[in-house]
Amino acid sequence: MKQLTINPLKFRMNKAFAVLLATLVFNAPHLILAQTAEEEIVTLSEYVVETSDDKGYGVAHSIGTTRTNTRLIDIPQTISVITDEFIEDTGAVNYIDAAEYMSGISRQVIEDRFLIRGRSASGTFTDGIPDYNDSEHGTNPVLYQRVEFLKGPSAIVYGSHSSGGIVNRVRKAPQFVAAASVSGSIGSHDWYGFDADITGPLGKHFAYRVIGSFLDHKGDHPSFFRERKGVFPMLTWTPSDKTIVRFVGEFTSDERWWYKGHHMVLRDENGRFSSDSQTTEKVLGWTWSAAPSTTNYENDKEAYRISWEQQIGDNLRFNAVLNRRTWIHDRPELVPRGINSDNETVNRLFRNILREDTSVTQALDISYKFEAGPTKHRLLAILQYVRRDFFDLWYQNSFIDGTAQINIFDPISTYEFELFADGDPFLSRNRQTENDTFNISFQDEIKMFDERLIVVGGARYDSFDRRFDDFLRVGEETADSGDQWTYKAGVVGKIRDDISIYFNFAQTFSPNFSFQPDGTPLKPLIGEVNEIGIKTALWEGAVNLQLAFYDLVDKNISGPHPNPDLSAAGWRAQSDHRSMEGVEIDMNLVLFNNWRIMTSGHFISVDQSNNRVQRSWPKQKYGFFTRYDFTSGPLDGLQIGGGGFYTGSIPGDGGNSFFYGRYWHFDALVRYRLNEHTSFTLNVTNVANERYFNRGINRNIIIVNDPRFVKFKATYTW
Repeated sequence: MKQLTINPLKFRMNKAFAVLLATLVFNAPHLILAQTAEEEIVTLSEYVVETSDDKGYGVAHSIGTTRTNTRLIDIPQTISVITDEFIEDTGAVNYIDAAEYMSGISRQVIEDRFLIRGRSASGTFTDGIPDYNDSEHGTNPVLYQRVEFLKGPSAIVYGSHSSGGIVNRVRKAPQFVAAASVSGSIGSHDWYGFDADITGPLGKHFAYRVIGSFLDHKGDHPSFFRERKGVFPMLTWTPSDKTIVRFVGEFTSDERWWYKGHHMVLRDENGRFSSDSQTTEKVLGWTWSAAPSTTNYENDKEAYRISWEQQIGDNLRFNAVLNRRTWIHDRPELVPRGINSDNETVNRLFRNILREDTSVTQALDISYKFEAGPTKHRLLAILQYVRRDFFDLWYQNSFIDGTAQINIFDPISTYEFELFADGDPFLSRNRQTENDTFNISFQDEIKMFDERLIVVGGARYDSFDRRFDDFLRVGEETADSGDQWTYKAGVVGKIRDDISIYFNFAQTFSPNFSFQPDGTPLKPLIGEVNEIGIKTALWEGAVNLQLAFYDLVDKNISGPHPNPDLSAAGWRAQSDHRSMEGVEIDMNLVLFNNWRIMTSGHFISVDQSNNRVQRSWPKQKYGFFTRYDFTSGPLDGLQIGGGGFYTGSIPGDGGNSFFYGRYWHFDALVRYRLNEHTSFTLNVTNVANERYFNRGINRNIIIVNDPRFVKFKATYTW
C-alpha cells in the first residue's frame, strides 16, 4: 500500500474540454444544420427514466427502487422527485434549495447534504451508481433532468445506507433530435453565471450532448463566496435497435469560503450554555464569520462512465456499467473552539484538510420478463463491485493551545494572523482506508389480476472488507470484514389505473467495523421501515398525490456500556434502538394546463428513551409553490409564481440542548417568453429578507440563512 503525499491540490478543468465547449457554443447552429436527414434509430431504454408523461412539477415514472423505468404509481415505496423545471422555477443554485419544498427532506450542515426522515442521507447515487462526496461542494443542477429521493431503506437495489433513504440523481442524456440552449445570468451580491447545453445526432447511430457551466459569486455573505465551473461531455451509440452504449465524462472545480463558526450560542448570566442563552443573532451582523474569506477551500471532481445496454429477444435485457470517480478536497479552515466567559472572544484553531477519494464501480443489472399462468413477472438481478480508496491528511499549526483569538465585536482587526508563526505546520493526521464491497441481489415484481395487484419482494447479500492504516501511529493498521443480508417486501393494490394503495417493508444496514475489547465484532446498524400510503395520477397525471404513514426503526445502535467498569475498559452496548413515526404528503396539480401547484408537509413523533431528535431535523415542515402561465391576450408569454415553506423548531445539536426557532421562507418568480426561442427570468429568494438559523454542528458552529437574493437570467434555445 502506498502512502499518499499531497501538496495543496489544485487541478483545473481540462483545457481541451473548455475549447470544445466554446467551439460548440459558437458553432452549434452550423453543426445542427449540417446534420443529415437520415432515418433515426428509435430505442426504448429500460434504464433511462421516461419524462414524456410528466405534468407540471409532477412525474409519472422513476427508476427508483426497481432500477428500471417504472410508473411511480406502481412502486411500493415513497419517492419524492424534483424536476429540472422545478429547480429552474425556484432559482435553486444547488438542488437542496429546491428540495427544501419537499416533505421529509431537510438541509443538513453544508450544501447538498440532506436529512431524509431525520436520518443523514449518506447514500448519494447518479443513475443508480454510487457517487460519493459531491455533497461537500454542492452539485450543479444543470447536469440533471431530475433528482429522486427514495425514502426509507432501499438496500435491495442500492446497498448499505442510512435508514432515512438515498438520493439518486438522473442525468440528462444525448438526444437524436438537435437542440441547444445557452443562458447568462447576473444577480445581487456579485453574481455572474453562464450555462450551455447542446445536443443532437452525429449521423445515424451517434448522438452527443455537451453541458458547460460557470458561476462566479463573490458577495459579502459567507455562503455567497464561490467560483464553480464544469464541463460534461456525453455520447450515445446505437449500433442497432437493441443496443445502446453510453459514455459520460464529468469535470468540475468548485472554490468556496468555508464559513465555519458563523454564529454561536452565548453564555447566560451564570456563565452557562443553555437553550435560554442569548445567541449572536441579536448582536452580530448577517455577514459575520469566525474565519476570513482567505480560508477558501476547493473541491475538484473527475469522473468517467461507460454503460452498455443490450436487449436479447423480447424479454431479456441487461445493463453493464463501469464508473470511475476521483474527488479531491483541499480545505484550509479556522475552527472556533468556543466563546470565552467574557462573551466577546473566541479561540480558534487553524488546520488544512487534504483529501482524495477514488472509487471504481462495476455493475451488472439484468431484467427478465415472463408470464406464468395469470401472473406477469419482472425479475431484476444486480451484481456490483465497488473499490474505494480514501486518503485523509490534516496539517495543523502549533496553536493547539487556542491562540489566534477573535473578538466577535471587532473581527476585522483580529481576523488575520501569521498562521505558522510558532513554527512549521505539522502533520496531525495521515490515514488511508481501502474498502471493497461485493453484492448480489434479486427482486421479483409480480403483476396479477389484470395488473391490479403488484407484489414486490427480494433479498440482497453484501460482503465488505476494509483495511485501515494510520501512518502516524506505528503498528496502527487494522483489517476487518463482514457480510449482511437485507430483505424487502411490498404490495401495490390499484383501485383504478390512476389510484393505488401500497405497503412497504424494507431493510438497510451500515457496516460497523468496531470491535469489543475481546475481539468480538459489533453488529451492523440495521434500519427497518413499515409504511403504508396512497398514490394518484388522476386526469392523465394532472393530480399527483402521495400520502404516506411510516414507522422507522434503527437497531443495534452502539453506545457506552451501562456498566461503568466495562465502559471504562472500552466495551460497547448495542441494546438501544430508536423509533420514529411520521406522516408525509406531496401533491402536484396542473389546472387548465397553465397553472401548476405543489404542496407538501410532514410531521413526526419520536419514540425513544431520551426523546431526542436528529440535529437539524424539524418535527414539522410545510411547503407550497405555484406558477401561472398567461397564454393569451396582452400578457401572453408571461409566467408568474412563487412559494414558501415553514419549518418548525430545529435541534441545534445532537443532545438537543438548544433549538433554532421556527421560520417561514418565501421565493418569487417572474418569467417572460418573448418567443419560442428567448425568455427572461427574474428570481427573488428570501423575498422578505428574513434572518434565521437553519442548520449547524454544535453551539459553536451555527449557520445563518442567506439574505435576499435577486437573479436575472436570459435564455436562448434553438
